[in-house]
Amino acid sequence: MSSTSTPRVRYVTIAEVADYLGVTPRSVRNYISKGLFPAYRIPGTRGVRLNLDEVNRKMRAVPATVARASASFGPGAKIIDLPPQPLRVEAYEPEGSNQ
Repeated sequence: MSSTSTPRVRYVTIAEVADYLGVTPRSVRNYISKGLFPAYRIPGTRGVRLNLDEVNRKMRAVPATVARASASFGPGAKIIDLPPQPLRVEAYEPEGSNQ
């Protein structure tokens, strides 16, 4: 039996990304409005989610001075509607969390 499995996508909330990056949720919304992170709408849920792997890649690639604040989701925001199919959404748990 081969061990070829598709990697699980880790969709997390804006608040979880903010906690992970050590910034405010408003900052994460600003990053989305500037087009730094794409956001995803999951059918049947409110708000948007972000792919934690994409956040990690973008934060390594873009210096902190590039991610400047702006008002709510703007014309640079990339929000993608996901197809209505069952998705496994994992909650982000910070390292060292003993819950």
